Amino acid sequence: MKERVRAIIKNGNAILLIHRIKKGREYWVFPGGGVENTDKNKETALVRECREELGVEVQVGNLFTRYELGESDEKQCEYFYFCEIIDGILGTGSGPEFQNETNYEGLYALEWVPLDDFLSKSIQPEEVKKKLLEKSRMLIAINGVDGVGKSQQIKLLQFQGSDKLNFSKALTEYSAKWPNLLGRDMFDWWFKEVKIEDFLAIMIESLNKRNSEFVDSIVILDRGTLMFKAVCAATISIRTGSNLMDSMNDVDLFFAENLNYCIEDEHNILLQPDVEYQKSITSYISLLQNESSCFTAEENEYYLMYQELLKEAMDYYFNNAATEKIKVNSSICETQNKLRLLINKISKLSLSEILSSVRSIIGFGGLSECGKSGFAEHFRKNNGYYRLKLGYFVEILKRRGEDDTPENIAMEFLHFCKTHYYVQDFTIESLHEPYTPAFLKLLFGIKFQIVYLDASFEVRCNRASVELDIPLSEAIEKTKQKDQVKKSRGAEIVSKIADINFNNSDGGYSENILKFEQTLVF
Repeated sequence: MKERVRAIIKNGNAILLIHRIKKGREYWVFPGGGVENTDKNKETALVRECREELGVEVQVGNLFTRYELGESDEKQCEYFYFCEIIDGILGTGSGPEFQNETNYEGLYALEWVPLDDFLSKSIQPEEVKKKLLEKSRMLIAINGVDGVGKSQQIKLLQFQGSDKLNFSKALTEYSAKWPNLLGRDMFDWWFKEVKIEDFLAIMIESLNKRNSEFVDSIVILDRGTLMFKAVCAATISIRTGSNLMDSMNDVDLFFAENLNYCIEDEHNILLQPDVEYQKSITSYISLLQNESSCFTAEENEYYLMYQELLKEAMDYYFNNAATEKIKVNSSICETQNKLRLLINKISKLSLSEILSSVRSIIGFGGLSECGKSGFAEHFRKNNGYYRLKLGYFVEILKRRGEDDTPENIAMEFLHFCKTHYYVQDFTIESLHEPYTPAFLKLLFGIKFQIVYLDASFEVRCNRASVELDIPLSEAIEKTKQKDQVKKSRGAEIVSKIADINFNNSDGGYSENILKFEQTLVF
């Protein structure tokens, strides 16, 4: 068997190739040539070939792969080594390919080809090209059942991550065949209208397109291939009434025949919900869910059955594959830090923890003149707390033309914490609606205490009269008007999710502050 050697020489994101155009055929090959009898070994043969062909001296590194071609007596084996240029001037080779009177035809030129361009070029051999692309990137898939927080975790990685991380788009963005539907319309398409064979074809097309998008990078996937196999199997099973294992076998066969990449290339991370923790945050989750759900009771029951099948299929796939698992039993930020540790372990990156500098956050809610400002100012003066108002972050979002959703407000506050890393303690006023504090509670966990200050209408009117220096009758009207606005926003609902409901009617100011401080637990 004839032996040949090839050099893989990298310069940043590019690899040195030889650009050939011969008899109308354009292609690229790796520099190198045949092993001769005078060569001591394959490594010395490659040093000689690089000197002749490229005009440089190389240091031969590790063997990357070997590739066999041809049959019987004409069989050849090519060995591909990583090499580093240590001397010489590239392009000054003296081999026969650079001589005028040789058998070499057409274009013969050295070219640095970025890995990003590998997919669009005919690089030979194709198998080595594919292996290089696979080696030059790392795919990390974030998986989990609905409601476990996959999307929020990926957003946090993007929000405070690394420029070395790339992120896939939603799978529906990788094929024009996905319908542009939402809510009940998407439910009907997914579970009733689309043919199963068409559904699987769209899924495969999207996955293949997503896999081809990234080269030479660390990529965070919004759910991996195993997760989508489970989605397909659960969808088939609930739609046809077939046994789940039979559906998984059908999906496995279809994916094996049509997927153009190796599933094992993906590093899977599975977020697993903790039952007790999920129960403890039910009040926050229910607030944040869309109250005007368009689904019927029957459709909700159908979807729950689908989720059970999905969970069973996921258990099967992920228990039979190398999977890192994270138990989601604490706040979004704490789960994020667990995720970062795992990504660091897999990728050798050094992602830092988020929110590590923050010790405590007190959010004050309540109706007008209940004492929010007074309590917050006390903590600023006497305990070193940084005093903030939610309206500050709302204004930032409005100036940028973004919606002031609970999640967007919370992310702005998180960014504020990062840029003010020297601040350990914060107060936030005023929690006039329950949705933002509910999300902040999910985000920060026990570091964030929701406080609802309560006081009788009479007490609050008297305070307004004194503080504003107006007659009591006028203070009563102003307090009524303010209460009406705050109640319309859901200010009173904050008391239902508060960690502390504190009566600020009785006693004097100093006495109440002291009592309140004794109730705080972080």
